[in-house]
Amino acid sequence: MRVAVVGAGGIGSVFGGRLAAAGHEVWLVHRRPAHVEAVRRDGLLLDGPRGAERIAIRATCDPGEVGSVDLVLVLTKANDTRAAADAARPLVGDGTVVVTLQNGLGNLETIGEVLGVERVLVGMTYHGASLDAPGRVRHTATGQTFVGEPWGGITERVQSIADCFTEAGVATEVTDRLWEMVWGKLVINAALNATCALTGASGVDILASPSARELVGQVAHECAAVATALGITLPYPDPAVRVWQHCETIQTAKPSMLQDLERGRTTEIDAINGAIVREGMRLGVPTPLNRALMLLIKAREDVTWHS
Repeated sequence: MRVAVVGAGGIGSVFGGRLAAAGHEVWLVHRRPAHVEAVRRDGLLLDGPRGAERIAIRATCDPGEVGSVDLVLVLTKANDTRAAADAARPLVGDGTVVVTLQNGLGNLETIGEVLGVERVLVGMTYHGASLDAPGRVRHTATGQTFVGEPWGGITERVQSIADCFTEAGVATEVTDRLWEMVWGKLVINAALNATCALTGASGVDILASPSARELVGQVAHECAAVATALGITLPYPDPAVRVWQHCETIQTAKPSMLQDLERGRTTEIDAINGAIVREGMRLGVPTPLNRALMLLIKAREDVTWHS
């Protein structure tokens, strides 16, 4: 299979690296020349549960160099989704399938507007990774990955992609409960990412602090109330307990929003807590904790940019 990963930072490089190691023709498409040049020169150094591996893989800053592919994986930050979809136009042929594994809400609609909603599948993953240096990625956490049709049902193309990922070493399940899974992760991200970004905390730090532990639990329940108003049943019985479990899973790893702030980058706050706030307003569900986290992160971004 010919695969292009648009947004080949940490998670993108994990998926791309595993697929390349399994024998697929994979292109990492990244906007930073230093990363692309390092991968072209030395291969991708992937440091994770299997130890340190150096994987031969193609890389480029120019999607036009690749041509049409069978599968486009979009793994940019949510605020870069439209730019990623525009950049992916040269990668899309008649039979191309596009899969978004991004955080937050709204990515399906944005990609669909640009590339055609009929070719877009939605997935989510609990894997974690960081791009530590050009050409070097650290696989910080493993977890479940799901993929499904946005409008329901289990199709041959979804099963084929899930099988491809699984055979490459990234265990992936097909689901006909896609939005339950997406919201399941959204609740965790909304509760944990902004809290960690504002406090500098890791998962174990959250669990060690009674105040932080209580806060993320309350945010999780607030998010769950919005999901309930949408008619969505979360894939776990207690949202607070599930967030605490995720803290245990990631241990000392830094959530992506904390990494973004440390590097002076724009966060995904609008697609995560901001999405909860917007849905809450539309449905008449109060979301004061999510609004406070959203405003605090935006204030932190303003201070970072103007310092």
